[in-house]
Amino acid sequence: MDADFFNALYDRIIYVDPNILREIEMHGIRYNDTQVIIEVKEQELKKQKRALDKLHESYEEDMITK
Repeated sequence: MDADFFNALYDRIIYVDPNILREIEMHGIRYNDTQVIIEVKEQELKKQKRALDKLHESYEEDMITK
């Protein structure tokens, strides 16, 4: 390989399209937002399960009726 070929190849390999970078940033933001939403929903689900378990225990102990 001569220097011109190597430099052209190197420039092509390391070139990153700004549109691709913008797309990656947008997906990264959406990914983080999605992760936060999932974590919040998982916490809500745990809270609802605990409440349901307490209701079930109260029903079994005849503390509440249907």
